Amino acid sequence: GILLLLITKRLLAERTVPSGDWKRVMIHRLLLDRDTRDREAWIHRTPSDMEEPPEKK
Repeated sequence: GILLLLITKRLLAERTVPSGDWKRVMIHRLLLDRDTRDREAWIHRTPSDMEEPPEKK
């Protein structure tokens, strides 16, 4: 019960999924609780980074 809720919460967070490799994002969300493997990039991201599609960076 609680494990299923935890997994669902991590996978379906209110963040948007980058249009690139959504399978990889889901694995990162499940295992790392973030959208990317790069911890430093995740910590230092800005709101504009989160709103922009990855191909425009």
